[in-house]
Amino acid sequence: MHKRPDPWHVPRAALADSILNVISSRVSNVLLLFAPRRRGKTDFLLKDLAPRAKELGRQTIYVDFWKPGIAPINLLIRAIEETCPPSLLTQARNVAASLLTRVSVSGELSTPGAKISAELAPDERPSSDMVPHAYLESLLDALAGSGRPTTLLLDEFQEIARAQDGAAFIAMLRAQLKHHEDRVSTVITGSSMAALRAIFDNRDAPFFRTGTMIEFPDHGPDFVRHMGHALTEQTGRKLDEDAADRVFESVGRNPQIFRSAMAVMVMDKSLTLNDSVAIATGRLARDENLDDRWGRLGLLDRCVLTHILQQPEIRPYSGKARAQLAEAAGLGQVSASRVQSSLKRLERNGFVSTWSGGPSVDDPLIRLWAERHK
Repeated sequence: MHKRPDPWHVPRAALADSILNVISSRVSNVLLLFAPRRRGKTDFLLKDLAPRAKELGRQTIYVDFWKPGIAPINLLIRAIEETCPPSLLTQARNVAASLLTRVSVSGELSTPGAKISAELAPDERPSSDMVPHAYLESLLDALAGSGRPTTLLLDEFQEIARAQDGAAFIAMLRAQLKHHEDRVSTVITGSSMAALRAIFDNRDAPFFRTGTMIEFPDHGPDFVRHMGHALTEQTGRKLDEDAADRVFESVGRNPQIFRSAMAVMVMDKSLTLNDSVAIATGRLARDENLDDRWGRLGLLDRCVLTHILQQPEIRPYSGKARAQLAEAAGLGQVSASRVQSSLKRLERNGFVSTWSGGPSVDDPLIRLWAERHK
């Protein structure tokens, strides 16, 4: 049964084709798409890139790593198992079992039908990580030898860095991708530049200087036109396109916020677009626990964030800004290093970004939420 197309989805065929052209030309077999959250990266992977890749004869495997509590390696294994034919899985399990001959290990894969065990002398006994790692390596070997080129779509990749076994998994994955670079390509998305740097930019990082980074582009004017057409189709209401363009700009050209406002308008036809945006941002802020996250920040961190929102043209570690911060926080003085530490905490907690150079608040949801909490 074919899924009905999403009437609210704005296709990005040209972007999908350009990425697949890079992969097919083998200029790079690892591409990293970066954008702050709520920019439409996941929709693009699932509704544009994967279908287009399938049309071109590629097999795609999608993994969402934004799932705390589940080991990243198990998420990837599960995604491969859900996508690939049983014969390939059987082949991979047999190979992994032969690699672990005479080993008895209680490694948990947390995936159906994939338990592997063997037996070794006590002094040769491997760590429990060996079982899932051997199985994943066998799965990737089987994918590479299946006769169809494969593209892994690894969403919110920066979350791996926060996992307990993240470093070992990333190191193993890099080695496997390098080994199979002629048959297995990878498109990685990320929304936290601080976490991505820990994986890609540090000299000791497991993915250091691997792949090509691409800034995920914003939607153009066609996005608002498409939303207006879908709203008319669903409700009979018509959007004032000029007013809708201004609203789209006011929410930082953020597709999730605007589309959430459309959902509010569908449910209550009496609401204006501005009212719907206010309701939608309030709901998204609650989903993100912004009030609680704000409450957990220290006083100086709050002052630094407020400064960036209100005076973005003045760098927070400048002498003028530090004098203002000291007065706002009730401190005698604030050193540049202390401001830098505050910025690192704010970036780790998703409030600010340094992607564009200096610290900035790239998430319009935080801007809109902060505007209401002045």
